[in-house]
Amino acid sequence: MSGKHDDRHDDRHDDKHEDKYGGRRCPAGSFPYTIKSGDTLYFLAIRYNTTVEAIMKLNPGIDPNNLQIGQVICIPYSMPRPEPVLPPCPHGVYYRVKPGDTLYFIGQKFCVTVQELLMANPGIDPNNLMVGQILCIPKRCIIFCD
Repeated sequence: MSGKHDDRHDDRHDDKHEDKYGGRRCPAGSFPYTIKSGDTLYFLAIRYNTTVEAIMKLNPGIDPNNLQIGQVICIPYSMPRPEPVLPPCPHGVYYRVKPGDTLYFIGQKFCVTVQELLMANPGIDPNNLMVGQILCIPKRCIIFCD
């Protein structure tokens, strides 16, 4: 054997991965994942076809708002992805939340008030928008403000 290391394997199934990154052992049905710059539980849930709640359940005590680069968490293996449920938007258009967005910023972009956005999107938490979350923008606001 030439002694070369083959990096093409899938770290999710490599027991050495567990020891290499802090000795984290994950329960059956899950695998260890090392947090990288920019990771959020929401993005990881989408990437690995699971839910934030399932990740939180496997990692009691984790602070979803303070993930540390290099931190090792357990991710459940994929589960069937339900069809996304979009908020009703009969008189408007959909908008996908981007990094850094706030309701105020989105309102400014679409010439609508925060109150109008809240009325068009009942149940959203204005202080905890998630990147990738879909919002309804009322139709009268479709023209972008410059």
